[in-house]
Order: sequence, then structure tokens, then C-alpha cells
Amino acid sequence: MADAIGDRATLTRGMVSIPGGTFRMGSEGFYPEERPVREVGVEGYWMDRRPVTVSDFRRFVDATGYVTVAERPLDPTDFPGADPAQLVPGSLVFRKTDGPVDLRDVLQWWDYEPGVTWRDGPVDHPVTHVAFEDAESFAGWAGTQLPTEAEWEYAARGGIEDADFAWGDEPFPGRPTDGQHLAGRVPVAEHARRRLRGHLPSRRLPAERVRPLRRDRQRLGVDH
Repeated sequence: MADAIGDRATLTRGMVSIPGGTFRMGSEGFYPEERPVREVGVEGYWMDRRPVTVSDFRRFVDATGYVTVAERPLDPTDFPGADPAQLVPGSLVFRKTDGPVDLRDVLQWWDYEPGVTWRDGPVDHPVTHVAFEDAESFAGWAGTQLPTEAEWEYAARGGIEDADFAWGDEPFPGRPTDGQHLAGRVPVAEHARRRLRGHLPSRRLPAERVRPLRRDRQRLGVDH
């Protein structure tokens, strides 16, 4: 128990205090569900300076024996008519397409791969292949909680209102990005020149590098 408490305390060190306030939340220029732009208030709260890494998540699993959604057996009753041989634990993996595809069919660029779990990532990389339930369980174990959408956007904006990005409206104002994302239309996309390839370790980057807003989400393929 002492080791588990020590692990939790270590994970919450270095959190940053976000003072409460009001801001204009949402966007009129991207996805319908983000409309309308409205004034929202948040109370003061704390947030991590960096994403949860594979190493962080492993400490949680080792301490609790937790099994993620991607690792659990699938119940055939939840998938009527499916081939039982295909109902095996796994997760979705993004695949760049060879050309334009019907964006109404996400299976054109998301492949379900058996056996893919959070354990596949490098230890210093942000943990992936975790469901909301998994993230909520980790936060509860660490003695924290997940931010609301309003809290996340308020912190991400860093005090700048009505801009596409936290630093303004230009995606890369005169310099290459330190982060990773796909340049071009999802799911037909290529890495931009001078941009990082492979895994980006979870570390504290300069402030303007760690505040992705809607256009970054679109390029990353989080939304379609």
C-alpha cells in the first residue's frame, strides 16, 4: 500500500493551478457540435503539465491489476450475427488511405486489430488505446479527476479568445512545429516537411506547443 501511495503522489507532482474565470467556448467554423460560441465560467482547478505516459499507466495497472477495455473478452450477445472467431480483444489503429474515401465510413481509415493495447507504446510516450472508462479509473486511482471539456479548452486557450489555435490563427507562424501531426486532409495525409516522425516523448514542451485546438484534432484524425 505504501508503494502504491508513493506512486500516486509522484504522478500528481508538478500539476499546475489554473485560476477560475470565464471564456468564449466553442467555434462557429469547424464542427456543428461546437456551436454556438458561448460564454462559459469555470472554477479554479489543477491540471497535469504533460500527458499520462505508458510508464505512468503501467504503475497504475501493476498496483491495481486493472484490465483495460481493449484487453477484455468481447460478449457475443453485444454483437449479434458476428463471427465468434473475430470477437477477440483489440483496438482501432489509424491507417492513412491511398486516396480520397467516403468520410461517412470511418472503417476506411480505422482498422480493428486484435491484441493491440496500451502496452504497445514506448514507455515515455503518451498512453494510447485506453477508453474513457480506463482513463477515469486511472484518474481515480491517482487521486485526481478528468477535466471537463470546458476546463480543458479554457486551459488550452491560455487566455486567447476567438482564435483557431492557442497562439493565434496561423497553424505554423514562420517555424516548424515541435509536435507531431499529419499535414493535409484526413485520412489522406502526409507528414509536413521538417516535422517530427515516429514517437514524440511525453515531456513538457514550450507552452505554444502543447495546446492543440480544433484544426489539430482534425488533422490527427480524431474527428472525421
